[in-house]
Amino acid sequence: MENNCKFYYPNYLYTMNKKRKNNRKIRTSTITRIESYIMKKVREKRIGFNFSPAKLTRLLNKYEGFVADVENPKVKVKYNINHINEIAKVFKCSPREFLPLNPLWPLPTEPEIVKKNKQKPKNKKS
Repeated sequence: MENNCKFYYPNYLYTMNKKRKNNRKIRTSTITRIESYIMKKVREKRIGFNFSPAKLTRLLNKYEGFVADVENPKVKVKYNINHINEIAKVFKCSPREFLPLNPLWPLPTEPEIVKKNKQKPKNKKS
C-alpha cells in the first residue's frame, strides 16, 4: 500500500512517499537550485581535498553513506545549515564558500492558489 502526500512549496511540487528503500527517503521531485549549488560546491571542495564521500562522512560523524546520499539526486537527504557549518570546520573555511553571494535567478514562482469565489446574494432594495 503506497500513500502519497502532496505539498506545494514555493519552488517545486514535492511528493513525499511513505515507502522507503534501504531506510532512505527517496526523492520523487527535482532538487532546488540552491540545493544543487550547495551540493556542487561541497563536492568541488571534497574532491579538491582528495576526500572520498566515505571519508567526509566519517569526519562529519554521520551515518554510513550520508555524503553519497546527498550527492545522489534520487535520495531526499540534503545538507542543512548545521551540516554546512560542520563541513566548513572540516575544510577550515567559511560556510559562505558553499552559499551563493546573490540570489539564484530566476526566482521560482509561487504556486497559484485557487480560491472559490462565492457569490454573495444581492440585497434587494425596496
